[in-house]
Amino acid sequence: MPVNLPAGNPVRQSFLESLLGQNDEQYTAYWLVRRYVGKGAPPKEVADIGEVLDYVRNTPGAVGYLPLSSVPPGVNVIFRR
Repeated sequence: MPVNLPAGNPVRQSFLESLLGQNDEQYTAYWLVRRYVGKGAPPKEVADIGEVLDYVRNTPGAVGYLPLSSVPPGVNVIFRR
């Protein structure tokens, strides 16, 4: 259950560029096509890093991204760049 930050968020932009090789426009276009052809929907979006943490803590199987400086003790980090 992935969770995403909103378009324009600098952390999201960094994530898209460094891990997916996309910008916001390319990412949005990808999901627009996928949704149109019935092949899925984009991950849930939340407003900020605090909501990412809440979602991941309270949703079994959830995964999100955030700056390393925002990772609180006890949170499992599965990938670090």
